[in-house]
Amino acid sequence: MRLLTAMIAVLVVSFVSISCAARDVTGPGREFVEMLVRGDYAAAVAKFDATMKGVMPEAELSIAWLSLLQQAGPFQQIAGVSQTKEQGHDVAYVRCDFEKTAVNVKVVYNANMEVAGLWFVP
Repeated sequence: MRLLTAMIAVLVVSFVSISCAARDVTGPGREFVEMLVRGDYAAAVAKFDATMKGVMPEAELSIAWLSLLQQAGPFQQIAGVSQTKEQGHDVAYVRCDFEKTAVNVKVVYNANMEVAGLWFVP
């Protein structure tokens, strides 16, 4: 009986550890920014949750990215990607080098791995 109880405890601890582990959003964050760089706004919007699709449809996303390019200069490279957890959401910070400055593209993911927020942070 003790062995069974110990095995159940190990399984519960393992399950909780796996469930609480942060998902890796660095790859999806990088891929999302690469879509913007290519001008593939339709593919980027397809990654949005319903709220984001409502507030930033393809035309608005295009305007936002092109406005960033006007201010920061031509895109040069993705310099790095980091990840954090903010208000229960997984967040990828994609550090982008432009001709004039560097910008962090903050891509927020919901529980379904949909983009639930997008910011361009100096």
